[in-house]
Amino acid sequence: MESIGRAVNSALQLSKRGGGVAFLLSNLREAGAPIKRIENQSSGVIPVMKMLEDAFSYANQLGARQGAGAVYLHAHHPDILRFLDTKRENADEKSALKHCRLAW
Repeated sequence: MESIGRAVNSALQLSKRGGGVAFLLSNLREAGAPIKRIENQSSGVIPVMKMLEDAFSYANQLGARQGAGAVYLHAHHPDILRFLDTKRENADEKSALKHCRLAW
């Protein structure tokens, strides 16, 4: 949790100074993974991606334009299909990403 908070803070700080920001999320647990032996605890990468997108959008780049960011996920990560679905035209609002770029 602490590293996710630091990532969001970094996204805010870099974006407000005009920097483009990218994060590799492959170290995050897949959705439904157990945490400390408790089943179905992990939310996966999608909620973190949404927080990062909100941070990119919130901190515009020196007032010149909306913040920009990208998230990366290894192709073999268990959440890769959910990751790719975030850019579908008819994606669920809970998972749709409008301004964040994806790469794998």
